[in-house]
Amino acid sequence: RYDSDAPISEAGWVTPSFEKPRELFGNHLLPGKKLPAPPAANPVIEIAPVALTHVAPVMDNLGTPVKESGAPKTMEFYDQSRGCIDYRTTLPAGPAGTLDARDVHDFAWVFVNGKLAGVMDRRSKHFRVKLPARTAPAQLDILVEAMGRVNFGAEIFDRKGLHAPVTFAPITGGAATELKGWDIFRLPLDDAELAALKFQPVLGAVSGPAFWGGHFTVAKPGDTFLDMRGWGKGVVWGNGHCLGRFWDIGPQQTMYCPGPWLKAGKNNIVILDLVGPRDPKVAGLAKPILDQLRPELDFGRRVRASG
Repeated sequence: RYDSDAPISEAGWVTPSFEKPRELFGNHLLPGKKLPAPPAANPVIEIAPVALTHVAPVMDNLGTPVKESGAPKTMEFYDQSRGCIDYRTTLPAGPAGTLDARDVHDFAWVFVNGKLAGVMDRRSKHFRVKLPARTAPAQLDILVEAMGRVNFGAEIFDRKGLHAPVTFAPITGGAATELKGWDIFRLPLDDAELAALKFQPVLGAVSGPAFWGGHFTVAKPGDTFLDMRGWGKGVVWGNGHCLGRFWDIGPQQTMYCPGPWLKAGKNNIVILDLVGPRDPKVAGLAKPILDQLRPELDFGRRVRASG
């Protein structure tokens, strides 16, 4: 709720928290002085719900990997400071077992042959995932999202990505084996990455992390608040401008989109959803939603359906 009690809102609106100090300052002005009126709010528009009709799965848009013969390193060692990063290696055929990482900053989704096996979560220090048995060598992907850096205290050196060692221990017993030999795919979520995405029309159910693309039409531009309640967790871009991150657990459920970033006519939108939407549509609201908590949607607490 970073915007719910600010003196000036994200959209530039004055709030009751603005009026109170303004009243206080007004009581201590020099004779003949008065405070200027606050500027008027920008025009606001609403946008009817539109479906995002194209998709670019993350795992199909990874680009060229960096080869790592030893243990995986954090993303800074691969000249990356933000975004996501995918670590890929091969698991030999064998029994089910447990995958362990020393640490993950900040969230990691673990996939075996493209199927989600579990989530690692820095909040709960849960860095262990059970993996299924394999009758043939299997592809292991660990997709890590960086959520911003700690800038105080003991964790000020907040290195993002996987922290080695990463080990696998078979359920049948025996010593854990450290996994080495990785392909590292950098996903900084910058302009170059977005421009290289290969979108396909949505022809059926889409599972797994993906970029969703679409467009909406505006008659006259104005500020709006994109309703993200049908989406999971990720990042939004409007006409190439990054609007910020969203997470369905709230309390913020809307993304502020400034009117100057819109244009009369066709406007493009791209949404990266790391867990998958329940309803891949977006609408523009006249007011933000900043106070709606939905902890039951937290992927750290439950297994959620794919979009």
